[in-house]
Amino acid sequence: MEHSVEATTLYDPRTMDPVPDHQSKLLLVVVICLMTLAGVTVATNLVTILSMATQGLLKKSPTSVFIFSLCCSDFLLGTSMLLTKVQQINRIFNGRWLPNLPPVLSWISLSISFISFVSLEFSILFIGVDRVIAIRAGHKYRDIMTPSRSIWMLAVGW
Repeated sequence: MEHSVEATTLYDPRTMDPVPDHQSKLLLVVVICLMTLAGVTVATNLVTILSMATQGLLKKSPTSVFIFSLCCSDFLLGTSMLLTKVQQINRIFNGRWLPNLPPVLSWISLSISFISFVSLEFSILFIGVDRVIAIRAGHKYRDIMTPSRSIWMLAVGW
């Protein structure tokens, strides 16, 4: 009785050429490590978002509103990276892992990445502006920077 063992051939996601065995293991390890990092990013930012929202920190200071926005941007960026890595693993296995993965997922992932990256940069800029106002005009800070003004600033940035 003969058993045919089909070797799992991995493919380069850029060229779709078969990858040599020693490179395929390394490629898979790198992609799985990046997926783990993206998963940790998503989880930690989700915990921060939920804790800030449930503790009522968003109404207390403009800085917490900016940090909340930063966490939302990081959460979306981690989610898009996770989607990208799922697609990359699917390409490495030449579509055998998730055979019906829609191609529109790459467009969604790219759109989320772009929006979250731009909003991340604006959030960092607004945190810097907030800190400059707090340092340069400390006695007028509460009059200049209110949570509602910070929300308006972030609405423009998003």
